[in-house]
Amino acid sequence: MNEYLLVMKGAPEKIIEICSTILLNDKEVIFEDKIRNDVNHALEKLCSYGERVLGFCDYRLSNFQLPKGFGSYTDEINVPLKGFRFVDISKRLKIPIEQVNSKSAKAAIVHGNKLMEMDEDQLAEIIKNYSEIVFARTSPQQKLMIVEGFQKQGQIVAVTGDGVNDSLALKKADIGVAMGIAGTHVSKLVHVLE
Repeated sequence: MNEYLLVMKGAPEKIIEICSTILLNDKEVIFEDKIRNDVNHALEKLCSYGERVLGFCDYRLSNFQLPKGFGSYTDEINVPLKGFRFVDISKRLKIPIEQVNSKSAKAAIVHGNKLMEMDEDQLAEIIKNYSEIVFARTSPQQKLMIVEGFQKQGQIVAVTGDGVNDSLALKKADIGVAMGIAGTHVSKLVHVLE
């Protein structure tokens, strides 16, 4: 029997809202609250790796519901918007989502609290393994540590800053950019005084 398969992708929290079942271990099961909580937790974990996370779902439309040659390019919504099946993001890898290797991600977010617990080798691993890194809520000493970490791997580092807290990193960087009118005199003068 011929069927249409409606597939949708988008923000995971929006996709989850329209799903009533989920594909787990090759079986379609009811998407109950405990499973939803587990999925949300796993999605948060993936987001923490800095990756853009998408949710996927599908819906089988039998040919009894739709005429042959059906098309969805109309001005009016002519497909269901509830009752979808959530498709596990880790399905492609054929592993549980908890076993997704963080090193398979291209990007990472490193919070200052985590950076505080790292030694130079751990920071070097992050710099080596990720092509896109966001460092958030960092102290002046951590900014300096980040600059030095990239420089040790032979990278040219540019730093922007607008305050006294940025002066150490601005001075150590290969390129220091003091931020205009709002910047303090210290940040503006760091490279001038060298």
